Amino acid sequence: MTPHPVTPEARLRKRCDCRAVTVPVGGRTLELLLQRTADALIDEVAFAADERMPYRADLWPSAVALATFVSEERSFDAHAASGLPVLELGCGVGLVSLAAALRDVPVVASDHEKPALDFVAVRRETTPTPTSDGTRMVAVEIIERTRT
Repeated sequence: MTPHPVTPEARLRKRCDCRAVTVPVGGRTLELLLQRTADALIDEVAFAADERMPYRADLWPSAVALATFVSEERSFDAHAASGLPVLELGCGVGLVSLAAALRDVPVVASDHEKPALDFVAVRRETTPTPTSDGTRMVAVEIIERTRT
């Protein structure tokens, strides 16, 4: 008997305390994985160094609003046809990137926090996009900044 392959989502759920949320965006209902709580992610040492907070654990109302705009705005049709990618800086859970990818717009989702991109990668692999080849949404970690 062949063992079932472990999915990226199962690996993430094993590593993190996750919760699934559904979000209505542009006539679709998207499912996202989020950290269960931001409190467990707070790192006092990292905060002391650069005031870093685990914003990736929350689904921000502004992300829902922007994802809705991206999914409904007709000007994105022309952008999708151009083949030019869009860059989402500070993608968090990747909702806006996912909304753009579902419009067949190539997306580079970036974040300062590598763990945030793990959640984006799971969505990329489990949500069919118009091309369904995984090339429409790429997660990229922003290089660590230094203070001067």
